[in-house]
Amino acid sequence: VSTQSTGRITKLESQLGEIEKNSTEKTAEISALREELDACKDQLNDSELQLRDLAEEYDSKRGELEASQATVTELESHVQHVTDEKTVLSSELLTITKELGELKIKTNRQSDEEIENLHKQINNLTEENDLLKLEFEEKNAEFEELTTEVSK
Repeated sequence: VSTQSTGRITKLESQLGEIEKNSTEKTAEISALREELDACKDQLNDSELQLRDLAEEYDSKRGELEASQATVTELESHVQHVTDEKTVLSSELLTITKELGELKIKTNRQSDEEIENLHKQINNLTEENDLLKLEFEEKNAEFEELTTEVSK
């Protein structure tokens, strides 16, 4: 029976290791999402810089642009494209940030629950093992007592 308890404890420790491995994998996923988030932030910053640069170019060339309506239309179209790109990137950034938060919460909650359950199982098995040890010691004492009586 003690061997079974030891086997169960070993199995539970193995499961705990698997959960910790899964937690590490989730952490890696979170890191990948953070990298993607950072890339989106960089793109968003680049788009904002492009938009700012285009706005400054637009202002500095306003006199020339009034002479050429085609150039004005082209720049306005480009500014609109950058603005649309910024809107899309902002939306993606918001979605990724939300997913990252949800993934963190889910991973932490799931890992905490699984670890807590495993600790409870280990504690139960430890208590069961202690009871079996006491029972063995009692039986062994009875055996020694009987052996002493038979020897007399």
